[in-house]
Amino acid sequence: MYLIQPKDQNTLSADTQRTLNSFKDQHGHVPNFMTTLAHAPAVLDMYVSGARLLGDGVLSRPLQQKIAIVVAGHNDCAYCLAAHTEIGRRLGISEPELIGAQAGLALDSKEQALLEYAIELNANHGRPCAEIILKAQSEGVTTEEIFEVAAHVSLNILSNMINGLAYTEVDFPAVAALPHAA
Repeated sequence: MYLIQPKDQNTLSADTQRTLNSFKDQHGHVPNFMTTLAHAPAVLDMYVSGARLLGDGVLSRPLQQKIAIVVAGHNDCAYCLAAHTEIGRRLGISEPELIGAQAGLALDSKEQALLEYAIELNANHGRPCAEIILKAQSEGVTTEEIFEVAAHVSLNILSNMINGLAYTEVDFPAVAALPHAA
């Protein structure tokens, strides 16, 4: 049940309609989250621009989705968990890896360090303990990667918040949240 209904696409400004149409052209559809964000065109534009810029960053697209999954799991965002799990599937991430991402687990030690860092950032409002950064650096994580993870966590916290306050109806296949992540 929505608390804030998605914006009727017939009532959008031309600029907002162009943003959503561009998203649809790239991704095949316009999710409920995006039409909900359309209530605030500046926020929609910031989200879309940020996601596009980060998508072209140094972190692989699968890792970006794993970060979104771990943040969604820890923030109890069923919408984002479902959306990013589905995107992860489309990118070829295996089911065991997707489930592992919810728990902050990875097969690769560098990726593991990055997921632990993302969890720490999320849990401590952007103030990780020094040890988590030192551990990541010891696994070969660069400062650029550290900053990009921070940006991904921030963008995902925003989407978790919007979906949480709007009670956005999930329009992706539902995903069972791990008990510890909720």
